[in-house]
Amino acid sequence: METIQINVPTGIGQLLENDKKLMIRATRHVIKERLWELKNRLEESQVKINEFWKKYGIDFNEFEKNITKGKLSGASHHEDYNEWFFWENVSERVIIIDKK
Repeated sequence: METIQINVPTGIGQLLENDKKLMIRATRHVIKERLWELKNRLEESQVKINEFWKKYGIDFNEFEKNITKGKLSGASHHEDYNEWFFWENVSERVIIIDKK
């Protein structure tokens, strides 16, 4: 588990002395909201990735190899590559955050 420390000027710290529980609740609320956003983003990326997998019948790495080798060279393939690459990166970033 990680510890979060918030440093504030002394004057503000004195004002907030009675509100520490409120600050903790507010921080927990913000964290829960962010986790909800990340979960939705991961779900969205997985839906998009699955659409490409169904369309081409291969995973992204194989698709990328085919693009590189010129086996898939149409404009629509390159557009799909860019979008698929984007969603793969979104998924990886969210998964990395989840593992921390």
